Amino acid sequence: MYLNKKTYVKYWEHNGDDNYEIIIKKHNKIVKEIDPKKISEITEQVMYWRKANAIHKWFVDNVQNGEDDCKEYYVSIEKLKELRDVCENVLIESQLVEGIVENGQFANAETKGKLKPNLELGKVIKDYSYADKHLPTASGFFFGGTNYDEWYYNDVKETLLFLNEELKKENREGYYYQSSW
Repeated sequence: MYLNKKTYVKYWEHNGDDNYEIIIKKHNKIVKEIDPKKISEITEQVMYWRKANAIHKWFVDNVQNGEDDCKEYYVSIEKLKELRDVCENVLIESQLVEGIVENGQFANAETKGKLKPNLELGKVIKDYSYADKHLPTASGFFFGGTNYDEWYYNDVKETLLFLNEELKKENREGYYYQSSW
């Protein structure tokens, strides 16, 4: 799951822009095969998630019109602010307490090859009703666990920290979300 930011940098010779310079280096050597004057945009991967299914579901429901098709979708600043607010409120309403968490699955001779949850001590959200209503988990292929536990909490917290920093920047245009399964 990726959030990319695209910045338009096209060189226009007729504008007489003397301050235009893009240098591309790889292993500290200038890459001569790429003409900097032909670069029209720069794409930065500004956020990456792995198995943060609640965040993915939010993008599908609020940006992708319910289409979970791994295509790239434009995300407005307003939508990023909305996600930030949802994450902030979920964290405010979520108290972590000691509990049992699922950390993957296992199979062995004792389970006769059937997958069983790997349960261990951890932290769970005491009352997850707010989270379930406003930022629910989703099951699916490669989606990870759907419990409201420390893994969920940390995904929401990481997303909030990123959005708070990213939304402070002046160049806040051209965001795109894409998942790949």
